[in-house]
Amino acid sequence: MKIQEIINELKYFNETFPTQAIIEARKNKQEIVELLLDSLKYINNNAEKMYKENNNYYLHIYALFLLSEFREKRAFPIIIEILKKDEKILEYIFGDILTEDVNKFIASTFDGNMEMLCDFIENRKYDVYARGSALNSFHILLNQKVVTRKFLAQYIQKLLKTVTKDDIDFATGIAGFIADANFTEFLDSVKKLYAKGFIDPIMFGDYDDYLEEFNYPARDKEYITDTIKEMSWWYRCNQDNNNIDIYELFENKPVINLNKIGRNESCPCGSGRKYKQCCGK
Repeated sequence: MKIQEIINELKYFNETFPTQAIIEARKNKQEIVELLLDSLKYINNNAEKMYKENNNYYLHIYALFLLSEFREKRAFPIIIEILKKDEKILEYIFGDILTEDVNKFIASTFDGNMEMLCDFIENRKYDVYARGSALNSFHILLNQKVVTRKFLAQYIQKLLKTVTKDDIDFATGIAGFIADANFTEFLDSVKKLYAKGFIDPIMFGDYDDYLEEFNYPARDKEYITDTIKEMSWWYRCNQDNNNIDIYELFENKPVINLNKIGRNESCPCGSGRKYKQCCGK
């Protein structure tokens, strides 16, 4: 395939996963990287207009995965700029990927600019879920030995000191990060957040339920290494869901007590994803 043919295959969303185009993009990495970066710049500059037009543009999503697979550090500052947009635009640009994969995009393309990453995480004017995904990128960076555990412990302590009653969603995200990265030294701090009502009980349950989070295996510790593997499950899920009668799905099914489901357990909706990545968000 020629470069433009690859781009044309990836430019708009369709129900057939473009496996061959992605394989060809890998083969032509040097030639296609600039075009993929351009697609991120394009969505950053035109997202508001495209949102109003309900544009089906999708090249930026493939670009995010491929540039992450390629470890293209020039993508990092563009991703951070995109994440500064408001909630409705982020929903248009990313959909569920905002809370499921953006942390991996950030970590996989991280260029070493710690100030840029931390400033974004700490700035309350930006979307709380985008900030949470940026925080979760540290879990990968820790596993990849880009940052040290000592650095992260100091950073968590800094974040905890700034939490207020208006930061419930972000404080809950910090608690989730502490559990995922197994920072048991902050259990007393999380307990105090619970006592102040700063943790959303819908996410973890009460404090005793929260402690169970430390018993689950950690997730999202690796860079993106295979775009096809990362994206194909999403296509399968959406294709399957398009053919599901939602009423038939739940007809005559027993009632499930969601409070007893751990965030790392399989979601009871049948998507095949973990509860915290699906209905538990």
